[in-house]
Amino acid sequence: MGAPLFRRVLAAVAASFVVVSSAAAAPEDAVMNKEGFWSIDVDDGSCAASMTLQGGAVLLLRGDRGEVSAALFSRTALPKGKTLGLVADDQAIEVPAAFGEGRTVVYYDGVFDAASLSRLRGARQLRILIDGRPVAAMTLEGTGFPGAIDGVAACSKGESGWWGNGVDLAAADGPVSDSDIVYNKEDAWALIPIGSKEGGCLAQAVIEADGRLLQFLQKGDFVTIAVASTGKALRRGRKGLLEFGGERFDFVPAYDGRSYMMVDGDLAGEPLTALRAARDLTVRVDGKPLAEVNLEGTGFPLILDELAACARGEPGWWTANAKVSGG
Repeated sequence: MGAPLFRRVLAAVAASFVVVSSAAAAPEDAVMNKEGFWSIDVDDGSCAASMTLQGGAVLLLRGDRGEVSAALFSRTALPKGKTLGLVADDQAIEVPAAFGEGRTVVYYDGVFDAASLSRLRGARQLRILIDGRPVAAMTLEGTGFPGAIDGVAACSKGESGWWGNGVDLAAADGPVSDSDIVYNKEDAWALIPIGSKEGGCLAQAVIEADGRLLQFLQKGDFVTIAVASTGKALRRGRKGLLEFGGERFDFVPAYDGRSYMMVDGDLAGEPLTALRAARDLTVRVDGKPLAEVNLEGTGFPLILDELAACARGEPGWWTANAKVSGG
């Protein structure tokens, strides 16, 4: 039996674990550089620089606290593979490949070191490969690419520039006392409205003494599960398994840094019905438990209905928590 869901959320870090997708294309209102190729947008505590390639694919750089990663959004399914190669002129940078739902997104689930960023900055041409197979090629010369790299890093550190204002680090990281967070009557779950353009809501509770967190996230009709850690890095793997309500459901783990794992997909139909009937929940990655929780006595499954109401923007006991994420 897993640990009871009774410990209160670590309020000081609640906002930092609101889901930020591993990679997301910049919206239409993002600010363009003077060369007219790269745009930078600020959203959910990070910055994204993107350029649309010939054929409609999108190359994206993501900046988080000054560190930079990259992703490619394709219009068609990408080949499977374990290695993502970025060939800057004749210098190859090889990193582990991670994929989004439908395999139309490949990204580096990590951050580039200084040497790799230096190679990218100086590149005139860039080719992207998966296990050695070319999937995209682009000319970077004349696009302002070095400025896009430096800009997305600076933006994510809170600096202003041609992109406008950077991330509001004070709002994202400012300490919030435990007494400022409102919980359900069972004192187990906090509902946090997400202060982003898409809206949504996060239900979160602590499940382990070392700062392991269980989350349910809803945006629109999309509901998913995540596990976060405020302590040790989460175990990584390729095959996930959800066990609840006497049922077992496979999933693909999607990671954001070392401390966040989200089920890559929507909980709907049979999985959501089984979840509502569950008394306990186990999340496994590569056969090993990542989270084991007892849901009885925590206000579950009512919290799922309250999560949906919160995601629709309806007021309730959770309304005061909007300030946690700037909503």
